[in-house]
Amino acid sequence: MTVEQDSQRCVVPTHDEPPLAAPGLLVCPWHHAEAVRLLLLLPDLDAELMLALKHLRSPQAPKPEGSRGQEAPAAISSDVTAVRQILHMRLANLCSTVALEQKFHHPRNDVESMVTFLVKNAEWMSNSPRFADGWYLAVAELAQHARRTAFEARPAGNLLGPCPHTIPVMAADGRTHPELCGTPVRFDKYRWIDDPTYVIACPGCKTEDTLTGWADKMVGRINAAPAAHLTAAPLAMWLSWGLRRNIDAGLIRTWKSRGQLAEVGRDGRNRPLYDRAAAEAHARKAFKLEEATK
Repeated sequence: MTVEQDSQRCVVPTHDEPPLAAPGLLVCPWHHAEAVRLLLLLPDLDAELMLALKHLRSPQAPKPEGSRGQEAPAAISSDVTAVRQILHMRLANLCSTVALEQKFHHPRNDVESMVTFLVKNAEWMSNSPRFADGWYLAVAELAQHARRTAFEARPAGNLLGPCPHTIPVMAADGRTHPELCGTPVRFDKYRWIDDPTYVIACPGCKTEDTLTGWADKMVGRINAAPAAHLTAAPLAMWLSWGLRRNIDAGLIRTWKSRGQLAEVGRDGRNRPLYDRAAAEAHARKAFKLEEATK
């Protein structure tokens, strides 16, 4: 093999026989695409870790299921905190290095902004002798640790969404006023496949309903809201239920990274907001649903 041929091989040291690098890059097409895919998973994994942390710190939290289900919630809580800190710190360090090399401004320090910045610079990193052999391995390690920790710590079941019911809350003056429950509602998808009418209870307000009933109420609350802008998770649920297609928050962020869906602002927790109408129009186009609605 000549030096010229050898220089065209993928530089990521995970191959027995390194394949050819993608045109214009120092890594093979699979490693480049996989690094971008794993990057786009990190905001959802960080959100899962944050939800798991809230659950573990709740006085009513049962022991989490998973390979370490016998350990005390406090022990796993410290692991979740450490993994979140490592995730934020390593993304920030990677962004700082790329920004310095590229002479760009550093993005905001939230995971969503840092991931968006890195995805935009993914081709540059895959073609940089300094980054090409290491950035895929770094992102893969972050995603693996975050996914494993979130799985072991989170409560059982698949997340449906925040409870849309209102509950009476007593104010300081003794009067009660309605307040959104907002507790994450989860369901067992395998039990639902066997029995679509099984009852799902909100762990916060104890309201019970079927999966269809819960989804209809959550979608109805979004439809009735005056705001036309949503964060990725509720937007994905709204589109999935309305269009009967499998759409998750990761797909919303993929559309954003590809320039197919624009961010229109930020909410109070600095999470990106997207326009409902624009997202629905793009989803219909992506899933080729225009003709079905005419």
